[in-house]
Order: sequence, then structure tokens, then C-alpha cells
Amino acid sequence: MLPLKMRSGTTPAVTLLRLLLLAAYAAVILWLSLVPSPPSPPSFLGWDKLQHGGAFAVFALLAGWAFTPLATGSRRKWSWVMAAAMVCGALIEILQGLFTETRTAELGDLVADAVGAGIVCLIMALRGRE
Repeated sequence: MLPLKMRSGTTPAVTLLRLLLLAAYAAVILWLSLVPSPPSPPSFLGWDKLQHGGAFAVFALLAGWAFTPLATGSRRKWSWVMAAAMVCGALIEILQGLFTETRTAELGDLVADAVGAGIVCLIMALRGRE
């Protein structure tokens, strides 16, 4: 196995753990997005777009944390995080439109995903957070 040069002193094992946590969270979002009747949150959190934005804000934070050892610069890293969030959000909407009978693909959901992830990415990139 070739040694990997990681930034910020992170070992390959820690990087793998971070990426696995991100993948697990993405799988939960995917499952919740594709099941016919997802669990309902308390009524004060019931707004669909708020749920999308919140889920993808957390996704962005986890992705930023996971990508840190692989990053070459803060703004570049957060641009990649935003792109990853948008690809995941678009994929979910496509899958909902093609493979579910009780869920529909909505552009508004993708916009909410972008807003949630975008707020996190913008704040972190402007702060220069690695």
C-alpha cells in the first residue's frame, strides 16, 4: 500500500473514517428521501424545505470535515463540498422521480438543498476554515 500524504497530520485511517461517516449520513438522507412514508418530525419542524436545507447543511459540514485532509485550500475545498451536495441533491430528486410512486422530484427541494449547503459553504469559505 502506498503511503498517502495527508494535510494537517491526519492519518489515512482517520480520513477513511471521516469519509465513511459522510457516506453513512448520505445513505440516511437517500433512504429518507426514497421511502414511501418517511418518519415525521415534530410539527414545529414539519416544513419540507426547512428539512431539506437542514439536512444538506449538516451534509456540507460533514463533507467539509471529511475533505479537510485532502484539501488544497479553503475556498477550493468548500467549492467541492458545494458541488458534492448538489450532485447528491440532484441524484435524490432524479431517483424520486424515476423509482418512487409516492414521492415526486421537485426543483424546490433541490433549491432548498442548495441553500442549506450554500450557507455553510459560504460562511466557512469566507472564514477561511480548513
